[in-house]
Amino acid sequence: MTDFGLTPHNVERVVARLKARGLIAEVRGDLNGYVPGRAATAIRLEEVLAAFRSTDVEIAHGATSPALRDLVFELDEERKRRIAGLTIADLMPEPILIADSAPVSLEPRESRDASAALAIVCKPARWVT
Repeated sequence: MTDFGLTPHNVERVVARLKARGLIAEVRGDLNGYVPGRAATAIRLEEVLAAFRSTDVEIAHGATSPALRDLVFELDEERKRRIAGLTIADLMPEPILIADSAPVSLEPRESRDASAALAIVCKPARWVT
């Protein structure tokens, strides 16, 4: 299990979906892990959620009532409205600056799971979050 309660198999599934959409890229070398596939300001939250979300109507595959379809559609539209324009950068915490105002780096964690690797490299290496 990972820090987030995910099995390694589930982490692999998450990573595969993100990689397939170009949202993350694997890096190998002194530090193996994953980095954003492009700048955090260019990755829309909607893209990330779309990698994992199907509407209940899609899952039910036609076995729903018109009232349920309408409700799911309205909820989906509200979700889209709420996150419109948000990027991953909008959700990242502000960096912590030390007394001399110079950003400092974090030492990488030893964990080999994908979620920890992603957490290590999502911010520029010199920023502490």
